[in-house]
This record gives sequence, C-alpha cells and structure tokens, in this order.
Amino acid sequence: MSLHLTSETASRAWDDLAQRLERFIATWDGGGEPTLAEFLPAEPPSHRRFVLVELIKVDLEQRTAKGKEKRLPDYVVEYPELIEQKTGEPSCDLIYEEFHIRRGAGQAVTLSEYCMRYPKSAAALKRLMGTEGVSVTTQMFSPAKKVVGVTAGQKLDDFELIVELGKGAFASVYLAKQVSMQRLVALKVSADKGNEPRTLATLDHPNIVRVFDQRQLPQQRLRLLYMQFAPGGTLSDVVNRVRETPPPVRTGAMLMVSVGEAMQKAGQLPPEDSTWRRRMSAAPWPETVCRMGTQLAQALDHAHKQGVLHRDVKPANVLLSSDAAPKLADFNISFSSQIEGATPAAYFGGSAAYMSPEQLEACNPDHERRPEDLDGRSDLYSLAVLLWELLYGERPFADEEMSGVWSRDLDKMVKLRRSEQPYRPPGIADPVTMRLEQVLTKALAPERDDRQPDGSALAREIALCLNPRAWDLVNDLGTGWRKFALQHPLWSLVAVNLPPFLLAGGFNFWYNRATFINNQPDTTRFAFHVTAGFVNGLLYPIGIALVFTYIWSMARTVSRVARNEPVPQPELVDARRRSMLAGHVIALVSLFLWVIAGFTFPTVLWLTVTGFPVGEGYARFVPAMVLCGLISCCFPFLATTWMCIRMFFPSLLVKASPEPQEQRQLIALSKQASWYFVMSVVVPFLALVLALFSGPDGRNPTVVLIAASVAGFFAAFATYNRIRSDLAALTIATRPADMVGTVTDSVDF
Repeated sequence: MSLHLTSETASRAWDDLAQRLERFIATWDGGGEPTLAEFLPAEPPSHRRFVLVELIKVDLEQRTAKGKEKRLPDYVVEYPELIEQKTGEPSCDLIYEEFHIRRGAGQAVTLSEYCMRYPKSAAALKRLMGTEGVSVTTQMFSPAKKVVGVTAGQKLDDFELIVELGKGAFASVYLAKQVSMQRLVALKVSADKGNEPRTLATLDHPNIVRVFDQRQLPQQRLRLLYMQFAPGGTLSDVVNRVRETPPPVRTGAMLMVSVGEAMQKAGQLPPEDSTWRRRMSAAPWPETVCRMGTQLAQALDHAHKQGVLHRDVKPANVLLSSDAAPKLADFNISFSSQIEGATPAAYFGGSAAYMSPEQLEACNPDHERRPEDLDGRSDLYSLAVLLWELLYGERPFADEEMSGVWSRDLDKMVKLRRSEQPYRPPGIADPVTMRLEQVLTKALAPERDDRQPDGSALAREIALCLNPRAWDLVNDLGTGWRKFALQHPLWSLVAVNLPPFLLAGGFNFWYNRATFINNQPDTTRFAFHVTAGFVNGLLYPIGIALVFTYIWSMARTVSRVARNEPVPQPELVDARRRSMLAGHVIALVSLFLWVIAGFTFPTVLWLTVTGFPVGEGYARFVPAMVLCGLISCCFPFLATTWMCIRMFFPSLLVKASPEPQEQRQLIALSKQASWYFVMSVVVPFLALVLALFSGPDGRNPTVVLIAASVAGFFAAFATYNRIRSDLAALTIATRPADMVGTVTDSVDF
C-alpha cells in the first residue's frame, strides 16, 4: 500500500517551485546572468528535476531575448539527467519550448527540422503543434505571462487599484474602484490574450461570476477584465482552514469565518447577520459541502448548455460572496463552441491535480487524445476532486509529486486514476459524508460514461445526500427482495396483483351461487357454470393481454437496467412514464372487464335458458360484479403503484435525469392515490348495503366479504402511506435543476 501524498505537502512543493522561478526571473530582470545550479534544490531527485526543467524553459527564453543563446544540447551536457530513458532524448516539452522560443524570436526553424533531430519525439511534437501551426509556451511561470509594473494604489485606465486580492501565473486580481460608475469591482489584470471575456459574457448564472466588460491597454499589452466583486475570498482559503481543523469540530462556521476574514482584508464591512448565515454557521460540515456542491454543479450545467467548458475547476477559481455563495470564475483556459474561431487546441493547461483522466491524456503529447474530445463530464470530474478536498481536506489521488518528465508524469497520473480508489482519511463515517462520498466516487469514475451525465444530475445526487428518505429510495435498490423485483418485474407485479383478483373472483362466484343460482333449476345452474368458464376464460386473457401490452416495455427496461445494460434515455423516460400510469391501467382494465362480466352473465343465461328471470338476474349479478370490480380497482392500483414507485421508477431515475414534467406528474399521482384509498374505505360499506338486500342465503359470503374488506382497508392504509412517503421523496429526487439547491429537508446524523 503506497503512502498517500497529502495536498499540503504538494502545495509546499509547488510553492517552492514558484519561489525559485520568481527569484530566477528577478535575477535576469535585474541585469544578472544567473546559473541554474544556485536555484536548484538538493533533493528529492524528482522535485529537483522538475525545478530544473522549468528553470531551463525560462533560461532559454531569457538567453534568446538577450543574444546569449544556449541550446538544449548544451543543457544536456551539463545535466545528463535531462535525457529520458524511454526515448534517449530530452523531454518533449523542453524540445517544444526551444522550438517555440526560437521561432518567436524570428529564427528560421521548422517543425520538420526538429522532428529529424529528435525522431523519437516527432509524433508528440506534431501533436503539440496541432494543425493550426501555432505554438504557445509550456512554461508554468513564464515572464511573458507575468503582469509587471502593476501595484495597488495606482490607477489603470478608469480603475483605481485598492488592494490585491489574489495572484496567479496568468494574472493578478485587485479590488478596484471604477471611477466613471463609482462602484467597486474585481479587476483582473492579465496579458492581452485569450477568450475569457467573450466566454463569460455568454453566461448568466447566480453561481458564475458576472463579467461587466473588458478594456485593452495596447501600449502596456494588458487586458483589464472587470467583474462582480465577490468579497469573501476563494475556496482555497476554506480548504486550508479545513486542513487545520480536526474533523469532529468542522462546521459551516469555518466557511463564515473565512469569508469574514477575506472581507476584512479587502477593507469591507463585516457581513450582516441573516437567517442564512446563522443556519450555515450551525450546519455540520458535510451538509455545508453538499450545499456548495449543488450550486457549483448547477453553474457548470449552465455553462455546458451554453457550449462552454471550464477546464480548470479548482478551489482557487471559486470565489465567495459576502453570504458565502460560491461563484465559479477564471475561464482563462475555457473553450466555448459559440465563439467563432476558437478551438479547444487553442487552449492548454489546467491544474493537473484536478484533471480527469481524459483531460490529462489530452494534455499529454504522447497520447492521441485531442482536447476537442473533452466534454462536460471532465469538468464534473474536476468538481468532484474539489468537493472531495473540501470535504476531507485532502485530494482523492496521491499524484501531486512531479518528476519533471512531463509525459511520464501525466501517464502516471492517468494510471493512478484508472487503477486506484479515491483516498479517504480514516475515522469519518457520518451518514451524509458516506452518501456524498458515494456520489463523488461515481463522478470520479475513470470512464466518463460511468459518471453522472451532466451537472444537473450531479447537483441532484448531491442534494439527495441531505434527504435520507429520498436517498434510500433511489440508491438502496440492489439487495434482498428489491433486487429480485427489479430483475423480474413482471413476476413481481403478478405477485402483488393476483391475491385481490383471486379473492374478488372467488367471492363473486360464491355469492352469486349462494344467493341466486342455487335457487334456480338444474338447467340454470349448469348454464351458470358453463358461462362462468366461458366468461372467465375469455375476459381474464383479454385483461392480461391489455395490461401486459402496456407494461411489457417498462418491465423489459427495468430488467435491462437491473443487469446494468445500456439503455437509451428516451426508453428510460418512457418506462418511467409507464411506471407512473401502470396502476391506473390495471385498475381501469379490471373495472371495465368486471362491469362487462356483470352484464354478460345475465344476458347469456337469458339467451340460453328458457324462463330465466332476466330482471332479477341483472339485479343480482350487476351490483355484485361492480362491487368486485371496485375491489379489483382500488387494491391492485395501490399495490401496483407502490411496487412501481418504490422500485421501478427509482431504478430508472438513476440512469437518466428526470424530465421537467415528471415532478408534476408525481405530485398528481399522490392526489390520485388518495381517491383510490377513499374507494378502499367505501367498499366495506357497499358490502354492508349488499348484505341487507341479499337475504339469508347471502349473509355468510357477505360477512366474509365485509371482514376481508376491513382487513383490506388496513392493508390499503399502510400501502397508501408508503406511497405518499415514497412520492414525497421522489418529488425531491426529481426537482428541476434550478431548485436542487433549495432542499430544506432535515439531515440525519
């Protein structure tokens, strides 16, 4: 079992790399000519090589710009560890970086020349170049990306910079005052490149930072992107606080304290007290993470539906408002299919620790996967890593240690994600955490087809973690009798419907014979038995055929889902619709056939038996048949609906997101079930009325019917309550995407 490399350890390694590169660049900017050796760490070897590679990239650029050119073979002579054992050549990103820098300096270099010089890296070089014939730097801290000469206190264009809120490799973010509008904004100052402003302009969601506009400063080669100011800091601050806090004492108060400190740093007034803040402050930490997760999943779902992939979801890119609402930001390397001329290959990067396996492969020049192969499920994977880290204070995979061999590191990370289960710290086992972990583990599946299909589905599953009843209904499907019912749905429906049909049929036969037929001549009794065989032999198969015709496709889909077979979404939606209506179909078919039988018996006897008292026959047969029809209507409806809502519908819901109208249909079904329950209450009273007109011969069967009806009432009452409870849970599970985050149900611990 390998030792888990903590996120804190990895952060220190990245911070060390950044500091060394900053000092190295500062030495060059100060007119010096630094040597690589004085900026290299002594150990560990993997970190030393990683720093070496990044230092060489900067050194290549600086020397080329200053006419002190040094070529890659010269570095190899000085540092033989740059040679990869697999290819016998320097790492592909170093080769590519030299090519990129020389071509940017106007030197006559060609891709074919480099492919001939480094034949074993030729295929990877061609993939890095792509078909556009453009190249971008692979430096993580490139001087070209740095924003220099910009500090708090100065004025840029229409903006007075008040305080620096954050700083990254691509840009710095300041709290600024827009003079013309007299408002506070978050001002992102970056190099004038990329499509982020146009990308964000297409998005309008409460959990995506709102971009007002952009301005370009050509002389300074700067872009000013001004946006909604979120004063509560970032989720990175919250993650750091989670790591410092023991699990038993983590609560939503950590989030509020972090927001308050960020606002104080930005010179903002402390946040006003509110019911929401008090509730979140007292909330257990897993509940807080769930509520944050539903909002971020909805934000990604909105972006994806606009054709925008974020591709860099991480805590530093989630801002917090004054009331701790998360706002997704920094679409610097996002791809929008709606922007003319933008292609996925025009963007490169992201944060490797949060990347999906397919995104890591797309970033690997040794892999044939292309950036345009990515879809929204890659962003959901990154969100799952973020939420896992927010929940536990640790990321799910120990892959942060980099060796400096780019392709090798990416391969190692992909293999780790595909071969190991996410790491979870021991000793945390409350119900909400366990449910959320199950949802996130699904989102972290190595194959994207095994993840949630979209952000709406992920938001819904996270929200269910806060409702144990709804969670159990949707997720507790694979054990015991429920497993059998899902694997054999037709037999299960037969099992719950057969008893009331047999009881109703047996009573009807007994009642009609005792109260009427036994008092008739032998010819009438013989004709009655023949008619009973004929009618039952005809109507029962017709009823079974009608019901099976309706439920067959639903049952087949349920059994396919139980066997984990792929089922197209339209079939799942149709099966769910049929499951909601199956009880109605069985009830109406049954009632219709019983009424037909009520008129068929006296009619056939009248036509076949001379002197048959047809008036009395109708008076005897029709009320009894209608009463049995009501029994066969209300009780099978309740049994069928309970079976479908308890098992079939939830199993079909797991595989595809609900349609917008399904929640309304479930609410309507709950009201309809109440009418059937009322009918089950009325049936015993109807049986009592029937007994009053039956005479002494019908008292025994009628008394039996009354007793059975009373017992049936208690069974119907229990079934009806279960249906209502299950439907209430399902209405939560099928909430529209924009309502998922509004769950207010109690949370069990």
